[in-house]
Amino acid sequence: MSRSFHSKMHTAKYYLNVEYLLEQTIAENLGKEGIIETLQEIGESLEDGDFPIDELLANKTTK
Repeated sequence: MSRSFHSKMHTAKYYLNVEYLLEQTIAENLGKEGIIETLQEIGESLEDGDFPIDELLANKTTK
């Protein structure tokens, strides 16, 4: 992945989505292993092109 593409991928919504997922993991008391698993799942979703970078996950779960 090129540096230019990588920097464009990390939008404000991307960061908020990562934070949201990590907060959910922590709230569920899944500990260090849960956090590692969440980060791995985020990485896999990014590689597959499935991780939302232009819309907020928090909005999707509250509707």
